[in-house]
Amino acid sequence: MLGRAKRDVLLVLGLVLPLGCTRARVVTARDLIETPSELDGAKVVLVGRVQDVRMQMPQKDGPYTAFVVADGTGRVPVFARGTAPIGPGDLVEVRGKFHSLTRLGDELASDIVEANFVRPLGGAAEAPGTPVAPP
Repeated sequence: MLGRAKRDVLLVLGLVLPLGCTRARVVTARDLIETPSELDGAKVVLVGRVQDVRMQMPQKDGPYTAFVVADGTGRVPVFARGTAPIGPGDLVEVRGKFHSLTRLGDELASDIVEANFVRPLGGAAEAPGTPVAPP
């Protein structure tokens, strides 16, 4: 039986692939981790669950949202300029450019996706038995 994260990724890939991603390459976190030099500068599509969301406000270049996407094969850092409407545990589709090395404010970041599009596909999963309304 597939784990929840893998099942979610396969479901979303099944929806994204037929839409004709002709310019961007659909990848897994494992692809980006294992072959960063081959994918450096590539336009990518990545689907997974959001972790470690942080808003950054550097003096240079303006604010950005930094987070990690975990897809069941690995974890990849992502940043999006401005504020992204996401929270921990959300299932998201990220479209952007993969960088083996890039500058974020005053810091260098490696093996990271610069998102130009972040689309929430579903909220964080509720734990079984979690009440959704007062009794």
